[in-house]
Amino acid sequence: MEKEGDILWEDLADQRELLTGIAERLGETKVWRELAGKVVTALDKKWRQQGNYPTIESLEAENLAYRTLIEQLVTAVHDDVADWPNEEKDALHGQLVDYLNRQMAREKILYREPFSGLPF
Repeated sequence: MEKEGDILWEDLADQRELLTGIAERLGETKVWRELAGKVVTALDKKWRQQGNYPTIESLEAENLAYRTLIEQLVTAVHDDVADWPNEEKDALHGQLVDYLNRQMAREKILYREPFSGLPF
């Protein structure tokens, strides 16, 4: 638990960087325009008053909003049938997968490996 704040803080920075880059590239189709608008709105939102200590609750709320958008982006990449170059979809997919791998690596310390201890 003592690492939760650090993990959230690092994840938020990673999410913001990912979403900022993606928002700049979206807008080709209605689905992507809608998602781009949601991403920009989330990134522009003031999650905490400036100068206030970031509470775990505020970090979690921001993190959940970004994770929801990332989940929607992953779904859209797989469901999108618009005339969008495959190279663009592949690049976006790669960015999302890279983020998810970094997220899993960050959060690994929060979970115990299966079968790592006595069952009872």
